[in-house]
Amino acid sequence: MRFRANIEHVQTFQRIIQAIEKLQKRCIVRFTETDMHIICNEETEDGVQVWSQIKADALFTDYRIQSNAGNAIALLLAPEALLAALRSAAGAPEVVLKLAKKHGHAVLAFEIALARGPSAFGGSGGGRRGALVAHDVLVDVLRPADIARLKEPLCPEPDIHILLPPLQKLRTVAEHLRTMADVLGVHASRRGALRLSVAADAVRVETQWTRCTIPNMATQEPSQAGEEEAREEPESEPEPGQMFGVHLSVRAFLKFLSSHVVSTTTIACICEDHCMILYVYIGDVADAGGVLTFYIPARLSGVD
Repeated sequence: MRFRANIEHVQTFQRIIQAIEKLQKRCIVRFTETDMHIICNEETEDGVQVWSQIKADALFTDYRIQSNAGNAIALLLAPEALLAALRSAAGAPEVVLKLAKKHGHAVLAFEIALARGPSAFGGSGGGRRGALVAHDVLVDVLRPADIARLKEPLCPEPDIHILLPPLQKLRTVAEHLRTMADVLGVHASRRGALRLSVAADAVRVETQWTRCTIPNMATQEPSQAGEEEAREEPESEPEPGQMFGVHLSVRAFLKFLSSHVVSTTTIACICEDHCMILYVYIGDVADAGGVLTFYIPARLSGVD
C-alpha cells in the first residue's frame, strides 16, 4: 500500500485535529481516493463520538493513494502525536505526508521543508537540497475487516434542527455553568429560541438566545447511518414555541465546543431525551470542505 500527499492547508488540518484531540487517546484516520475520515468511537465516560468526513482536496495537493482494499487505508494513531507534528509544520512553505515503515513499525512521516525550492524533496531542479525537518507519527494499519465492523450511532429522527450561535460564545457560557452543575439542559424551539440551563440545590441558571436560524436540513444534512429509516412526516406539526430538549454532561458539551477552532457554521439536532447530534462545517455550508459530526448521549437529570 502507498500513500503520499502534500499538505496544502496545514493550519486547517491542525485545527481539525485540535478539535478532537481531547476526546480519546487514539482515533482512526481513514484515507480514501477522495476523502479523509476521522473517527473517535471508543467507549468513554462521557460517551461522545465523532465521525468526520473531509474532502481530500480541502487539505492536500498531489494526493496519491493505492491499496488492495479499494484504494483505502485506515490508521489507528494518537491525535496528540499528530497534532504535535502539524504544529511543527506550521508556517512551513512545503509539507509532505506519507505512509512509511521505519524500524519495523508503520509511521505517518512528515517531511517539512524549511525553505521552498525545486529540490527541497529531492526532485529534479538542479538546485541545492533545502533543509528538512522529519517528524514521524507511529500508527497501526487496520485491516478492512476492522473497518467493516465500524458503525455510526443509531439515532431517532431529530425533533428539531437549529443553527448555533458562535461556538466561542457558547463555550464562555458553558464554562460558567460548569461551576454550578454537572448536567446541562439544552432546549430549542422552531421560533429560533435556544436555551442552556443548569439546576442545583440552591440555584437555577438559564441563558437564552433568540432568532437563531432554523435550517432546511433536507438539503444540508450529511448522510449518516440509518438515514434510510425515516424521513417520515410527523403526525402533527408541533407549536412553533414548543421547546425540545435534551440533558447532557457539561463536560461532554465542552469537549464538543473545542471545535470552535475550526467551526464556521454549526447545526445542532436534538433528539429529545436521547442525544444531540452536532454538524460542525469546515467552510461555508454550501461549499464545505468537510464536516465533523459529534454525537453526545443524553444524561438523566431533573433540569427542565
